[in-house]
Amino acid sequence: MRTRTLAALLLSMLGLAALGCPGEPDPSMLSTGTEPSTGPGEGSSSDASADSTQGSGPTTNADTGPSCETCGGTTCVDVTLDTEHCGACNQPCPVGIGCIEGMCACPEGTLPCGDACVDTSANGAHCGGCDQPCEGGTVCLDGACGMGCGALTECSGGCVDTSVDPLHCGGCDQPCPSGAACEGAACACPGPPLSYASDIGPMFVEDCTGPGCHGAPMPQESLDLRAGSGYASLVDVASAQCGSRLRVAPGDPDASYLLDKLLGVDLCMGNRMPKADTPYAADRIDLVTAWICQGAPP
Repeated sequence: MRTRTLAALLLSMLGLAALGCPGEPDPSMLSTGTEPSTGPGEGSSSDASADSTQGSGPTTNADTGPSCETCGGTTCVDVTLDTEHCGACNQPCPVGIGCIEGMCACPEGTLPCGDACVDTSANGAHCGGCDQPCEGGTVCLDGACGMGCGALTECSGGCVDTSVDPLHCGGCDQPCPSGAACEGAACACPGPPLSYASDIGPMFVEDCTGPGCHGAPMPQESLDLRAGSGYASLVDVASAQCGSRLRVAPGDPDASYLLDKLLGVDLCMGNRMPKADTPYAADRIDLVTAWICQGAPP
């Protein structure tokens, strides 16, 4: 059970907190083992996470409901969302990588291998698959070990084209930020131009501005996502939960706490967002990432 914040207590006194966010699911149907938080930006100040105890398959009891996965614990674990049990029990995602629809959200073209997302077509320690190292002086080229890289550049025991490789853009170990591609040895944000007013704001208004969330009468964490207010509350504004981090750092998705909240990773406190609906699918995460990569235009 989460500790209620002062704001939540005040809302309860007003008769609003019990309403939750529009569309909030019945707690008995949740499979994460945690009570959801509020909106996509920042929620209440308590920590909650799914039980990550090693264990087995579905169970049935009065607390968890019928046939839910517990991974050996006493509460349900949603393996489509849980970063410690992504896709199945005891299959953690690398640190900082979210779990979306049962898959670790590694950058396109990479796979989760241990504590990192790697390109198995050009990685000497994971050539063609995780934990398949090249040995005897060979290097990894197109997912197979061989002798020499030819016209390509050797980076981490693999052969890469530094003019287009987003992990080695312009040189070895020079990764592009999330949402960016490597074009002509320089990182760039591809795709059509995006804006907060047309592409990002409307979905936050729909999902996160009900009573007790990031709308009237008391926006949680002073994050007001109502129409006309969301942009000024997000962009270049310090997080109320992590004062040293910006909610949205224009041009730098990896430094934007908003994305951490949407993915449920590297949180200072609280839970994954949004509360009023299921966590955002990959296409919505990519949209927000691309918008921030483009400089978070209004």
